[in-house]
Amino acid sequence: NSCLNSVLTRRLGIPITLSLLYMEVGRRLGRTVEGIGLPGHFIVGCSDKVSTYWIDPFHGGRILTFADCCKLAKEASDADLRANPALLAPLPKRQILIRMLSNLKVIYLRGESFNKARQVLDLLISAMPDYPEEYRHRGTVHLRQLNHRAAKEDLETYLRLEPNAPEREEVKKQLLLIERWKAGLN
Repeated sequence: NSCLNSVLTRRLGIPITLSLLYMEVGRRLGRTVEGIGLPGHFIVGCSDKVSTYWIDPFHGGRILTFADCCKLAKEASDADLRANPALLAPLPKRQILIRMLSNLKVIYLRGESFNKARQVLDLLISAMPDYPEEYRHRGTVHLRQLNHRAAKEDLETYLRLEPNAPEREEVKKQLLLIERWKAGLN
């Protein structure tokens, strides 16, 4: 449900992929349809010369009022849209891509599909080269795939970018294991 090709084939998807389809159909029709990344749920916002309204593609394309959006955000993540209406601002395409890739990363890591996880992590790092957490995840994937040199490089990059990381000791242990493995080869 997170991969667009599957969504098109199965006609079933999660909120962000269904919203992406709405955005593309809107674009082809010459309409402004933008992705809205509510905490815990993804919807689209539509504007014309007269009004702005929101649609929830996941719930059958239901048209939402501001009050509906507030209720949805509260139920999905306990977020208060009235206190923070900026949460209804359209997301840039790059942020939508990052959110979709992050969903895929979680799915592939949980399913131990390490080749796919690494490919997604490569894309996330390309999109966010200064975000240390993705280097740690990719380093761990490389370690699981016994690609020790790449794991060492990513884990060291993580520590360089995040010198006071809470996982610092765990990452140092992983690096020590890599060094022991290399020493065993000699």
